[in-house]
Amino acid sequence: MNLRPKSSLRRRAASVVLSLSLVMALSACEEEPVPAGTRAIHVDVAPCRLLDTRPAPATVGGRDTPLAPGETITIQASGAASPCGLPEGTVAVTLQVRALAPSGAGDLTVFRGPTVPTPPTVTWATATTPAMVEDTFGVSETGELRVHSGASTVGVRLDVIGFEYDLDDRYYSRDEIDAIVADLEISGATGPAGPAGPAGPIGPAGPEGATGATGATGPDGATGADGPAGPAGPAGPVGPAGADGADGAGRCLLAISPERAAIGRWDLDMTQFPTGTDPRDLAFDGTHVWSSNSADDTLSRLDVTTGERDDFPSGGLYPFGLTFDGTHIWVANRDSNAVARIDTETGQATSFPILGGAGPYGIAFDGTDIWVANTSFNSVSRIDTDTGALIDEITTLASPFQLAFDGTHMWVTNWQGNTVAKIDPATGTRTDVTVGAEPYDVFFDGTSMWVSNFGSSTLSKIDPASNAIETFPTPSNPRGIGFDGSCIWVSSYSAGNVSKVDPATGARRDYPIGGVGSGPRGIIFDGERLWVELGAAAGVIRLLP
Repeated sequence: MNLRPKSSLRRRAASVVLSLSLVMALSACEEEPVPAGTRAIHVDVAPCRLLDTRPAPATVGGRDTPLAPGETITIQASGAASPCGLPEGTVAVTLQVRALAPSGAGDLTVFRGPTVPTPPTVTWATATTPAMVEDTFGVSETGELRVHSGASTVGVRLDVIGFEYDLDDRYYSRDEIDAIVADLEISGATGPAGPAGPAGPIGPAGPEGATGATGATGPDGATGADGPAGPAGPAGPVGPAGADGADGAGRCLLAISPERAAIGRWDLDMTQFPTGTDPRDLAFDGTHVWSSNSADDTLSRLDVTTGERDDFPSGGLYPFGLTFDGTHIWVANRDSNAVARIDTETGQATSFPILGGAGPYGIAFDGTDIWVANTSFNSVSRIDTDTGALIDEITTLASPFQLAFDGTHMWVTNWQGNTVAKIDPATGTRTDVTVGAEPYDVFFDGTSMWVSNFGSSTLSKIDPASNAIETFPTPSNPRGIGFDGSCIWVSSYSAGNVSKVDPATGARRDYPIGGVGSGPRGIIFDGERLWVELGAAAGVIRLLP
């Protein structure tokens, strides 16, 4: 975190955020001196982590375990030992206070000391993680703050977003105030190194060298190939029937299925069913297909055989990503900054706010926990499926969008970074793999990871072990990806197509569904039929692979 304001910014900051007493001191007609401690410059800064009691690598401030009931700890808010490097002379800090995973009802108090004041800074009535609280707190003369836990064990996270710097008893001109603000250089802890940039272009070939001396004559070559075969003899008697061949499942021949061939049509059972308005994503719970409908804040549940539909509230605003955890459907509600857990029988929604998250889009399940891509906050949150509590947070992504789990790692597309991030859930370590422009969806077919690159109209196939990539062209603006057990399917938003892709060769066959303007998006396979979302038509199309 660095504050190096230009003179114009310094003048604006000084005119807006100086305390009333300092503004009076700048007046030309002011004659009475103002006591020290009342002339404080308030400086807004980019958020800096002052304390985080979660285990490494998240730990900040020297404490890596939650506070016990009744425990008080002291942290250094300013001076050389401050994690955020606030200057000596800081009299107050503005903090975002978060209580993490409390064991039960309780409260948390941030204070200067020595006596714990009332009321507490934040309180909660159950074991559910409470909302963040933002407030300004005085700092001791030695630059210290204290944090006290009430009746529960609780983790703590404090982020500095501003501070007040004390001036002495002198009067100051406008130029002097500018100089003071310019000298306040605030530096937080050095962040982790960013990912390596792409390799530079190969340089031009050097000039051709001189011809070398003629070498010695080599040994005789091998015998040449046999000449052409003679004419075929008469056919022999038919032999006995051979054993049955191996099952051909898993082969993608880019051909129509026997069912479709029987009536001479590729689009057998191309039946369209209505959903709510502006459908965004699809999920399958073993019995029904679910659609998230962003324009009317609902979820549609469709019977895979009859298409019979039930609509339920999504539990928030602008539902987008969907996933199934084996028991419940989960939905990311973008404009509520929350996720909701949906009972598949009743449609009842239980909403959980995402602490520190904003603009959630994609959502996935790793067999234990729910993962959410916070596109507006450049982070991914890991959430407990029982309590909705935040377990971990992966930051410094670039507009993360969709997620997929390969059994070992969680993968997330970075829309603005042109990469897909490979995250180890056990350690939080991350590897960024460069793909095409504006990667949208990501999907695992049991062998390879697939990424649709919306901006470059390509499909990336990634080896999860080596991160090696193959790239295949698609029609314009690919979005959703699906797998029918043999072939990869990808929707092309602008072309109005769905394409069938051979995973081994990348060979492709394109099929129109709805035409240009239909806006095909999400794809899901129910074990027998493929379902494709049509955003512009407020519906889904069901077809046989």
